Amino acid sequence: MKASVQLLTGCVALGLTLPATLCQAALPEAHAWATAAVTAGQFGGATDGRRQADDLLRQARKAIKDGDHAAADGFITQAEKLGVK
Repeated sequence: MKASVQLLTGCVALGLTLPATLCQAALPEAHAWATAAVTAGQFGGATDGRRQADDLLRQARKAIKDGDHAAADGFITQAEKLGVK
């Protein structure tokens, strides 16, 4: 084979394997970042305060359906005090 064919074949092989190698090398780091984000609660998960506010608002909706507006107002006030946005 001529040297140019060998060079071209080598470049093609390198070009095909290099992206796969980079992806494999990035996986542990990407996994570490995803784990850190989940641990910190910043990965789209609901926080404890958010869950409490959701539960209180759910109770308020039920109280409104049952006609107990005073209880609904109390649940809404408690949810507002949590300060969840």
